[in-house]
Amino acid sequence: QAAMKGANEAQQSLVTLAQFERCQDGSSFDECWRILGPKGQLVSSSRFALPGVEDVEAIDTKAYQWFNPDGSNAILMFQQGKLTMKAQHGLR
Repeated sequence: QAAMKGANEAQQSLVTLAQFERCQDGSSFDECWRILGPKGQLVSSSRFALPGVEDVEAIDTKAYQWFNPDGSNAILMFQQGKLTMKAQHGLR
C-alpha cells in the first residue's frame, strides 16, 4: 500500500498542459501556485529600481519552474506578483 500511495502522490504532483493553460496573463502568483501545485522552484529573481527617481515603484520579477519526472516542464514569470510570460515543454 505504501508503494501505491507514493505512486498516487507522484501522479498528483505532475503538472499538466490543462493546468498550464489555466494560468493566464495577469493571474496572480497565488492563483497559479494553487493551480500548478507547490513543487515550483524559484529559478530567477530580480528587482529593478531607477536610481534617483521618486514615486516610481521598483519592478520585482520572479521566474518559477515546475518539472515532471519525464522531463516536461513549465516556466512562469511574474512581475509585481502577476503572470507576464509563460513557456512549457512537453506537457500533456
